[in-house]
Amino acid sequence: MKSPRNHKWIRNMFFICLLAVFACVILFHFISVTQDIQFEPEKQTQLSDAWMLNGTQTISFPAELTAKKGEPLVLSCKLPEDISENDALFFNASYCSQKVYVDGEEIYHFADTPQLPFSNTFGSAYALVDLLPEYAGKTLTIQMTSPYDELSYDMTGIYFGDKGEFKFALLRNSMWRYAIFHLFSFIALTSLIFGIYILLNKLLVNLGISFVYFSVLVFSMGIWIFCDPSIMQFYTADSAIVQFLSLFSLLFIGSSYMGLCACFMPKQHRIFRALELIGYALVLFQIVLYLMNHFNSTFFILGVVVYAIAYLAISTISFLRHYKEYDFSKFLILGIFILFIGVCVTAVQFFQDPSGTRAVIAFTLSFAIYITCLFMIIAKESVKIIRNSVQSDMYEHMAFTDQLTNIPNRAAFDRALDALEKKDTPSGEVILFICDLNYLKKTNDEMGHHMGDKLIQQAARCLVKTFQGHATVYRLGGDEFAIPLINPRGSVSEFLNRLDKNMREYNNVSTLTLSIAIGYAKRPLPLTTDATEIDIFREADANMYESKKKMHAQRIDSPMY
Repeated sequence: MKSPRNHKWIRNMFFICLLAVFACVILFHFISVTQDIQFEPEKQTQLSDAWMLNGTQTISFPAELTAKKGEPLVLSCKLPEDISENDALFFNASYCSQKVYVDGEEIYHFADTPQLPFSNTFGSAYALVDLLPEYAGKTLTIQMTSPYDELSYDMTGIYFGDKGEFKFALLRNSMWRYAIFHLFSFIALTSLIFGIYILLNKLLVNLGISFVYFSVLVFSMGIWIFCDPSIMQFYTADSAIVQFLSLFSLLFIGSSYMGLCACFMPKQHRIFRALELIGYALVLFQIVLYLMNHFNSTFFILGVVVYAIAYLAISTISFLRHYKEYDFSKFLILGIFILFIGVCVTAVQFFQDPSGTRAVIAFTLSFAIYITCLFMIIAKESVKIIRNSVQSDMYEHMAFTDQLTNIPNRAAFDRALDALEKKDTPSGEVILFICDLNYLKKTNDEMGHHMGDKLIQQAARCLVKTFQGHATVYRLGGDEFAIPLINPRGSVSEFLNRLDKNMREYNNVSTLTLSIAIGYAKRPLPLTTDATEIDIFREADANMYESKKKMHAQRIDSPMY
């Protein structure tokens, strides 16, 4: 029963990873700037003190800017006469679509598709625009358009300076997202490898599938956290890709969670499988629309919200209704309760801080606690499954193993012989050897039964050594053994000579005399009926007794046992 304890390292590893997630989130929460990024005046300065707004008025920053939905807001000024290769622009774009021109030539764009990334329709996003030396002295134009609501926000300024400093400030503000994404990815990869290992080795299929679902769940959450425009602008300017990844990961969170619930609660697996398939259907539908250029985030946001409410409500009701049937229900109910609190806190913080940074951190913490509860369930169920498997293997070993010789017993032999009747048995022939130990009675009478037991053990070792790599040796009871040899890679005489050689080697170094009478019979495979099994056994047994008589005749001075 020590086997389940050997798997505690799995649970401990995940707990260490999750604690690291909590530590990094808290650390980066305190060291990061969660409102506006602050700059040192001597390193980052305003690009200009005089900007043209929509070509009609001159403004300076900070300034309050307003524009109607879909109506572009245009800012323009002259670039400095001296621009190096390391210079860049940096400004708060307020989640508008952005286009930047130099003398009418577009040099930067982001989120200029009709919709912007899900969960980032309010608050602040930062734009980082590289400048080239040939832009010096030319006219810079920044165009921002809000596709959602009327644009109204206080713009602190448009900064000009070293792009390395800007990147550092931007990445510092989003460092906690990087940390969580990589840690979640590590947890997901570890779970996936372990789950695939279990499945490939056909150990505990349901347990392996549970780890795969857990891996997808955690990795999907990591992608959703990572899909923020301030980060994604370093990788792509197409906001549709950001939308797609964000919604894609959200749907996979729900689908993998439903699959995990189906593994936990087999009695209610139908409804969970149905919800899982709905999630996959939404994912495929989303992919098709994206490939056809008909992707619309507003429609899918509504679908994802309805789907999320449905699977959370149904899973919670199922856990409450069947609380007594599953001893892990308390962990799931606790996880859902914490997740619900996290969602409520997230909503409050989102309205207090539209940038969403604090809100996402609160949700991430609650979700990390929630997946901890899920992992505790997996660990608990893993230990239970492993314990049951170990017990089952132990009982099977006891039922089909001879306790004296530690080789398969008569029950195992009968099962093996029955298997030779199955249609999937390879064609060819089987040679059944029946062996009987000589001088056992004499050894028991003269030296004691403990020495007789030793002689039986030595006979078993000798037979195993003779047929090793070719067949399994079974003890039928007493001093009788059987060896079914399927499609042998050698002749009968070769095996008999090998047995005779092994017995001589043993007798040269032992005070006990090892002598084994052996008989055999051949039949084609597969065996056809039970009568064939009995027939081959009787013939091999009769031949064994004939061999025993011949051995007795050769050594007439020794009594036959």
